Amino acid sequence: MLSAGRRARGRGCASSRAVNAAGACACVAGNTANRGCRRTLLPLLSRVAGFYQVHDFDFWRLEPVRWRFIGGFGAIHWLDQVALGNPFAGEAELSMVEHMNSDHASALAHYVELAGLPTHTPAQLVGIDAEGFHLRIGQSLYWLNFPTSCNSPLDVRQALVSLARAVVWPTDGQASA
Repeated sequence: MLSAGRRARGRGCASSRAVNAAGACACVAGNTANRGCRRTLLPLLSRVAGFYQVHDFDFWRLEPVRWRFIGGFGAIHWLDQVALGNPFAGEAELSMVEHMNSDHASALAHYVELAGLPTHTPAQLVGIDAEGFHLRIGQSLYWLNFPTSCNSPLDVRQALVSLARAVVWPTDGQASA
């Protein structure tokens, strides 16, 4: 089970959280899925890159089975159709990331400025999905939301171009570390 939520001070059962019951599937070393996992995840998890090469480390993919929301003690609800995968996972995402990093460094710098992120080191795009993207600045990772969900690579392109032309960051897309 994977759980995400905020813990109420001193009252763990009173806090709300989402729980994902999932099966785990190994990304087997040497196969295409494992190479995709490595190419996608290692930039996001740069501190563990050495573990992957030295230790018996492997990637696992969680395949959600069922979600439930726990709104506090006694307030439990099963949720349907919650788990959304990254529609761009794999080559599409890698292609977008590589293109942005190699051809649009000025746009990435503009996103950093608009979002009020640190400017001490040039930002690098390390991940992208339907809801937004991850930027690495130095050793820190930041998440920036798109103003609206993107359902295709063309939608992502339009969102990124719109952000590159923006004077202020859209109010419903906030940065988080």
